[in-house]
Amino acid sequence: MTAEPFGPIRPEDAVDGWKLEGDPAEWWLTKELPNGVTARIKGTTAKCCAWTVAWREASEYSVAEARERADRFIVSADGRDVLSIERNHPRAYRRR
Repeated sequence: MTAEPFGPIRPEDAVDGWKLEGDPAEWWLTKELPNGVTARIKGTTAKCCAWTVAWREASEYSVAEARERADRFIVSADGRDVLSIERNHPRAYRRR
């Protein structure tokens, strides 16, 4: 029997532009934004996860809630459009 990867993220969670990534030990979701910033959802415990978009990070109790909150932040970050964030902003998460 093969062990399940750490955390709550599973292939069926990759919807609405979210892409499943990872390795045998852990899966996570990413969403590439037009400005080069990568949104990310990673498991923090067996059932909870955290989402990160640019400088904002928050924990959620489900993958669906994390996707919904991250997508809502992408559309409007405290009244500012997160897509206008400079690609080289020092706090923006970028794939290396």
